[in-house]
Amino acid sequence: MSTIATAHIEIDENGVAWIDNTQVKVIEVVIDKIVHGSSPEELNFQYPHLSLAQIHAALAYYYDNQTALDAEIERRWREADGLAQKISDSPLRQRLLILKEARTKVKASVITYRRRKTHDTWHWCKNCSTWPTTDYEESFSRPAAGELCNECHGKQRAGTCHQ
Repeated sequence: MSTIATAHIEIDENGVAWIDNTQVKVIEVVIDKIVHGSSPEELNFQYPHLSLAQIHAALAYYYDNQTALDAEIERRWREADGLAQKISDSPLRQRLLILKEARTKVKASVITYRRRKTHDTWHWCKNCSTWPTTDYEESFSRPAAGELCNECHGKQRAGTCHQ
């Protein structure tokens, strides 16, 4: 009886395991299996250019070298987390957050004037008893026509106006 063994795995000069005649690292297939809990058949669906034998060989290599590959996966995970942390604290991100906050403040300082359609009185205090909530029109600058609400004026002078 003769024995035939097909490895399907090559180790490059850096010690990285690759699936034979492909551009796929063993660790890539292993990470997909771990993250998604994929079966070899599901992995074959995700990697249609790999044979089922190549996928099984990659998984066999992983189980034979699990400690080293798990350590490499953990190292990559920590490196990715470090990069994500670095990006989240980048000067550009900080400047964008400052601009976003300033824009929010500007929007909050813009006065919204409302009046019911068919009425002449404009309101700007949301605390006004006649603040329109339905069937109204809005203006973001002081209206040229119509009158301004006396109650809104009073609340603004008293400091109880909620714009």
